[in-house]
Amino acid sequence: GFFSMDDDGSGLSPRSGTSSNKGSSRSIDQSPELEHAKFKPRAVIVDLDDVVQIDPVIARCVNETFQEFLNQKGKDNETSTVEDNGNLEAVLQAQLLEVDVPHRFHEPLLKLLVQDGVTIPLGTRDDQPGASTVHGLVKASMQHFNEVVLKGVPHDQNLVTILWDMKRQGCSVGILWEEGDPQSILSGTGISKLFDVVLDQDIKNTFGLDSKPAPDAILKLCTDMAVSPYETIGLFSLESGGLPAARNGYVGLVVAIPHNGVPLSADQSQQASKLGADVVAEEVSTLDPASLFKLYENRVKEYSWMLSFD
Repeated sequence: GFFSMDDDGSGLSPRSGTSSNKGSSRSIDQSPELEHAKFKPRAVIVDLDDVVQIDPVIARCVNETFQEFLNQKGKDNETSTVEDNGNLEAVLQAQLLEVDVPHRFHEPLLKLLVQDGVTIPLGTRDDQPGASTVHGLVKASMQHFNEVVLKGVPHDQNLVTILWDMKRQGCSVGILWEEGDPQSILSGTGISKLFDVVLDQDIKNTFGLDSKPAPDAILKLCTDMAVSPYETIGLFSLESGGLPAARNGYVGLVVAIPHNGVPLSADQSQQASKLGADVVAEEVSTLDPASLFKLYENRVKEYSWMLSFD
């Protein structure tokens, strides 16, 4: 998440060194008349990780799958000694790298395996979910996850509300997730109609797009929404990796937002600015279309100044 407060307590802090008026700070009008804005964005882009709380659900599914495995199989002849645990983590980590699944499933499973001192065979890619192998456990965890998300996943309602408001103001809304197919997750949360364009792992692989921090996915989203990056606002957290990607893609306004509502330390806030954020938001609730449009207008004017005289 992010934590940054400017002097007026608005909860928004501009990126230092971006203003063309040297020595001044960017003031934020929270309620401008949108129809009078000379510069209005045409699109907004977010990352699925910032909209939906995926990692806690993955950790829960992995834990439930692992506990079921232990209950069924026990730990007979599958337990390492405490002395072996130092090497056990390295061995298991190497095994997990051989499994063709999103890496975010690796960490919670690795933690459980090391914690319980369990060693199981790597197995093969042909193993069925639930097999007593690393492949089988990970596949079973993914299967459980896919079933759970259909019933709904916690999401950031404040962020969803802002995106709907921006959509009503005429902005296209794009979402990306480079690690899989987000459609079932979005359907489970009931917000799939919010997004005009979805970029997933299949599209990324089909077009040979490089992963973040390369801007490829963001540029592809902009192309599919028929807008330029310059006409786009990017709302990303540090955890999503979208900040440097948006900056590398010359997105018109890059806003750092909290991840799952967790406050950001001062160091993390500075890191967000260094990675490309024009503005750091303390809380998503401090944002609205009016303030975002005003920030975008100010930023575009700065870009114009730099293009004209730099």
